[in-house]
Amino acid sequence: MKIIKIIAIIILALFAIGLIAGKASGISLLSLNMHDEIYSEDGMALGGYDPVQLYANGEAILGNEDIQTDWKDLTWRFTTEENQSTFLANPEQYIPASGGHCAFAVGKGFAAPGNPNFAYQTKDGKVYLFSNKEVMEDAMNNIDQVVRDADINWDK
Repeated sequence: MKIIKIIAIIILALFAIGLIAGKASGISLLSLNMHDEIYSEDGMALGGYDPVQLYANGEAILGNEDIQTDWKDLTWRFTTEENQSTFLANPEQYIPASGGHCAFAVGKGFAAPGNPNFAYQTKDGKVYLFSNKEVMEDAMNNIDQVVRDADINWDK
């Protein structure tokens, strides 16, 4: 009986350590709702990339620190004042699917940082981000399923 208690304590401790380490690296279980609504780095939405540029041209271009706005308690940067105005007219339109988290991870039940340099845009205009080149390449082998899984898990 004592051994079972020790094993249970060890398992719980490892789980807690895993949660803390995951949160520190930006990875969390979606089911625990520990993820951010929109992926950010130190309060900077999408790592400082211009969300309008991402949707309009599929390009990941860092925004200018002189052209930024605050929305949803995050700082958003833009490459031009026109992009800033476009965003402010309808911000929800320019948030990548899954809040900018990695679509592959979200499809598997985790929130992990997305990288605008690895973006995929669907025919209906949604933009999905992936954490790195390798993950995106793997996802492209079955992109329809990855997108479907990400949408289902994000909407839970």
